[in-house]
Amino acid sequence: MAFFGLVSLSVIAFSVFVIHEITNPNSTKYLQQYDAIVVLSGNPERAVVASKLFYDKSPKVIFLSKEKKVMKNYLNPLESIETYKLMYKILLKNNVPKDKIILFGTDNTSTFDEINNLIKFDSKDYNTYLIVSNKYHIFRINQIFHNYKHTNKIHYYFTNNTQKWWKDKYSIKVIILEYFKTILYYIFGDFSAYQSAL
Repeated sequence: MAFFGLVSLSVIAFSVFVIHEITNPNSTKYLQQYDAIVVLSGNPERAVVASKLFYDKSPKVIFLSKEKKVMKNYLNPLESIETYKLMYKILLKNNVPKDKIILFGTDNTSTFDEINNLIKFDSKDYNTYLIVSNKYHIFRINQIFHNYKHTNKIHYYFTNNTQKWWKDKYSIKVIILEYFKTILYYIFGDFSAYQSAL
């Protein structure tokens, strides 16, 4: 009985720690300039934010995650479009030069895919990265980079900043999902590869 009590306490303590880390990413003192801005797949708002950062932080390039998942095109509500194509259009519409946008990956279906494919672009030209993503996504991204022993300077710029997340239904849903994705990452590493093997 004592054993199960100890296990339960350990699970609760671990869960509290992970949720705290997910909801409280470290604050960042941003550099004046970055070699590359990285847009991870997800909410198209990330491409809008990256467009503004392009002119604020003067990067050499914007790396855009290539995910082929189809989503509704809010630029044209009557059509559906692949995620990366919509983000690409948003960047162009916001005056980011075409030759400054580099797609990475072939069809990134997970954060693990994205970081694995981004690291393949490593070169002496890109020593500082500013990654645009969701606030509650940053903890897991950082864990994956850490396991790769990535030495380049990486900062994160998040597109949402709900202060009282426990009062926001959308934030609660995202945090719960992120919690389980983090657990799966700890257990399986590249969980998408594990799924494809089933």
